[in-house]
Amino acid sequence: MNKNLLIHLLFFTSVVLLSLNSNYAQEDFNKVINVDLDKDGVKENIFLKKHRTDDNGSYYHLVVYQKIKNKRKILWEDKNIEYEFCYADWGIEELQIAGDIDKDGKIELVTNYAISDVSPVSFRIFRWTGDKFIKSDDACYIIKLKDGNTDGEIFTSDTAYSSGEKDFTSTAWIDEFTQFIEPDFLEVNITGYDSEDNVLMGKAILQSTDKGFKLVKWLEELHD
Repeated sequence: MNKNLLIHLLFFTSVVLLSLNSNYAQEDFNKVINVDLDKDGVKENIFLKKHRTDDNGSYYHLVVYQKIKNKRKILWEDKNIEYEFCYADWGIEELQIAGDIDKDGKIELVTNYAISDVSPVSFRIFRWTGDKFIKSDDACYIIKLKDGNTDGEIFTSDTAYSSGEKDFTSTAWIDEFTQFIEPDFLEVNITGYDSEDNVLMGKAILQSTDKGFKLVKWLEELHD
């Protein structure tokens, strides 16, 4: 797919989403992640709660709760808004997955930073401490391409750059974490550029390791 065409398509999609009424947008955006944070056999729920709006969009913060007899018991809420998430005209920041992504035995929450161009997505990584989430890292996960194929097996953590600051020719990256399919295996969407700067897209299953994410198999090989 042509790079400029994809950028225009992304912009048009953002405009359409933001033109929806606020109730629909909030419902669509407010994804709930269910995960056993403290490994006691009971799943907790993580979601984003809206706390303000302005002319650019809506803004949210993290809440963790348990559902007990159809009632929510709040375990933690980021009331000081230490970590803010936006649904705004420059992009959308949302919850992606939660699980042990680095084999350290602890639960991490992965969220994305807003992005408005075709360049490696930067993720915020939060770690559950037992009573709250704290941000532990910012990262994007990239891999080099050779003749349109991955040159290696590991998507390694790297600093995120805007497309104007670094050349991403023959590079692919994790664009979205869609789900855990087993404790160590994740389904992801991949985006990248080939050697001629054409945009590539695909889907894959990766395995979490202490060095990055190992490519296990393609569900949909990279294509333009």
